[in-house]
Amino acid sequence: MFSMKYMAVIQLMLNKMISSTITRHIALFAVIVINLSFVSNTYANEINTLKVIKTIYLIRHAEKEKGHSNNPDLTEKGRSRANNLAEMLKNKNIEIIYSTQYARTMQTASPLAKELGLTIQNYDPRKLKEFSESLIAKQGNILIVGHSNTTPTLVQLLGGNAGDKINESEYNRVYKLIINETEVVTELLRSSSL
Repeated sequence: MFSMKYMAVIQLMLNKMISSTITRHIALFAVIVINLSFVSNTYANEINTLKVIKTIYLIRHAEKEKGHSNNPDLTEKGRSRANNLAEMLKNKNIEIIYSTQYARTMQTASPLAKELGLTIQNYDPRKLKEFSESLIAKQGNILIVGHSNTTPTLVQLLGGNAGDKINESEYNRVYKLIINETEVVTELLRSSSL
C-alpha cells in the first residue's frame, strides 16, 4: 500500500492541518471573548449612566369647587381623585411632599401625606426658579402639588418636557420626572377620579 515515507508525509500534513485549525479556533474564541467583554463593559457603563438619582412627581390639584372664593376646597370628585393619587403613589418611595398653601392643593396632597406619615411642606408658587434649584439639590423622591399655570413651568425648570398647557378642566395629568446624572426623562401618567 503506502510506504512509510508517504505515511510520514501524510501524518505531517494532517498534524499541520489540525494544528492550524485548532489555532484558528483558539483565535476565533479569543476574538469572541474580547468582543463579549467589550459589549458587557459598554452595557454596564450605559446602566451606570442611567442610574436614577431621584424621581419627582408633579401634579395639579384635583377638582375644586366652583364659586367666587379665592381659596376653594376640593369637590367630592376632587377628594376621590386625591385618594386615588395616594393609592397610585404610595409605593413610589416618596420622601418629601410639597404643596402651595391653598386649600385645594393641601387637600390633594393630604391623603398621600397621611398614608406615608409625612408632613406637607409649603412652597411659594411665585418663586418657582428658586424652588426648582432647591429641588435639584434635594435627595429622595418628591411629590409636588401645584396649579395649572405653575406645574408645567416647574416641569420645564427641572429639565423636563411639560408638553401642552394644562386646560382649566384638566385634573388628571401626572408628570413623572426621572432624574439621573446626565438627563431628565419625562413620563406622562394619568390619575383617576373614580
